[in-house]
Amino acid sequence: MTNNKRKKELKLYNKHRYRNKYLACVGLVLAIFLIIIGSPYWTGKSVDTEQITNIVTGNSSLHLADSVYNPDTGNMLLEYYIGDSTNITSTSDDTALSNIKYATRVIDTQHGGEEGTRLNIKTIKVNNHFLVIEIKNIKKGFGILKVDFLPQKVNQKIKMQDFTADNFIQLFIKENKILFTSTKVIKTTQDYILDYRSYMSKWNKKHIAKEQNKISNANATIKSDEENLQQAKDKLERMPESQKDNIRTQITDLSTDITEQKQIITASKKMISKYQDAISAIEKGSFDK
Repeated sequence: MTNNKRKKELKLYNKHRYRNKYLACVGLVLAIFLIIIGSPYWTGKSVDTEQITNIVTGNSSLHLADSVYNPDTGNMLLEYYIGDSTNITSTSDDTALSNIKYATRVIDTQHGGEEGTRLNIKTIKVNNHFLVIEIKNIKKGFGILKVDFLPQKVNQKIKMQDFTADNFIQLFIKENKILFTSTKVIKTTQDYILDYRSYMSKWNKKHIAKEQNKISNANATIKSDEENLQQAKDKLERMPESQKDNIRTQITDLSTDITEQKQIITASKKMISKYQDAISAIEKGSFDK
């Protein structure tokens, strides 16, 4: 009788023990899952700085211009534009930006425990609007790099719009987003100036394309409106007087729309001319400093 009782107790104990182990494993897996989906890699914090605002001062914010990695040499180049993303040739914040230096660090989040591993970097302020970070000895499979910026005043006495001493900016670089190359990525300062010019020119060319698209759409609308307008005028001549008011309203609306579309074309042509002038100035080096 006693032996049977002990066997039942042992069986019950083993049952609870295995259940506890199972629940512990499930809890561990769930915790790991929550950590993974909460990480920057999965939450989307990345190099897409068109969707991120990181104010430095005034209307100027920090945006990733380019990121290149050579897995053969282990060298990486990160280039950042600092300025007004809605008007890339704006110089309204130049006085303030000239009084800023940047404390930077890059952390390998996949190695070195919770704190990660701080990488050896070289930061170059090419001009008021372009910052370059050179990184060496990065092995393929780094996953995510955390890039920290702390803008600091050179002259503490100068007042600057929307600038705070603890304005800590943090961005992430994903391995699956960065451009891989077999060419040299760490270059001279003059090369970085050319990269800066290229970034600015591409921005202006992108906006030229947008204005050209507006012109194309406006021309298509005008063509359609003119055809409908002619049909309405022909119909007006055949309609009895009691039915002409609606046709006259259509004619007025179509004529107004044609005028508005022509105004859009004129405005877009002016903007294209402005962007083209900016590209010419960029290529001459007018914005280098």
